[in-house]
Amino acid sequence: MYKLVNDEWSKAVSELFQILYTSLKDKFVMLIALDENSFVYDSNVLVVVDKVDDEVRDRVAEAVIEVNSHHNCTISYYLTSKDDVSTIRVFSSVKEEKKEDCEDAFKEFKEKVKSLARYVIKAELYDSNVLVVVDKVDDEVRDRVAEAVIEVNSHHDCTISYYLLSSEEYEKIQGTIKGSK
Repeated sequence: MYKLVNDEWSKAVSELFQILYTSLKDKFVMLIALDENSFVYDSNVLVVVDKVDDEVRDRVAEAVIEVNSHHNCTISYYLTSKDDVSTIRVFSSVKEEKKEDCEDAFKEFKEKVKSLARYVIKAELYDSNVLVVVDKVDDEVRDRVAEAVIEVNSHHDCTISYYLLSSEEYEKIQGTIKGSK
């Protein structure tokens, strides 16, 4: 199944494919891109080549650095040869179910903290994937948000990792955050 979407991640993956196809020619076999926030071996893209050598390593690294500099997302690649069937199989078996589960986890978490939070935003901030903005951060708020995330994470494959901010702190940095409520 092919899914071509006009978003930042798809544009980055498409650009990487074009650069690798052009620079590696017959040495380039395939590119398997996961969802941006899905990882196998700490990588969201698998680059498969005929044979891995220093020249191929350098060209792939340069291509990824170039693409990452053009887009507001990060390609983290794993490089392997076409003979590495087990790695190709692992990347190929990652399903979109995780993305759906992440959406469900986010919705459930948002519902659980809506009485406390002004905003619950899907956003990459520090090492977190959800930003929770409350009127005032205190021990009670911290405890209730932590309880909600522990409960949600206990029955989802996706992990909610939140960052808690007061509305005052949020107003100072909101222009730098890209995300969706």
